[in-house]
Amino acid sequence: MGFDLTEVPEDIKGDTSMGKDRGDIISLVLENVQAGLPGDNWISVSNSKDKEDELRSQPAFSTAPAVVEDRLYTTTPSTFRLDYFSANILLDSILEQFGK
Repeated sequence: MGFDLTEVPEDIKGDTSMGKDRGDIISLVLENVQAGLPGDNWISVSNSKDKEDELRSQPAFSTAPAVVEDRLYTTTPSTFRLDYFSANILLDSILEQFGK
């Protein structure tokens, strides 16, 4: 899709006991959110407009460059799991927000 994923610095990662056998779960404490998510754009998966506004107002997120510079993107609540239908909705949402 043309995105480069930013790696979470090893020294920022929190307790990895949840999802220990999975490589797609990383725990970050709120104090480390900005250091742990250094990417230019943030995509909040499975969100709603109310939750997006709440996220933007949280002190841990509100001063992050991606939020301040309006580069926080969301996908609909129906993308909470990636079955065939939800995965297509996720891709459509990303295409709608980033497509040229």
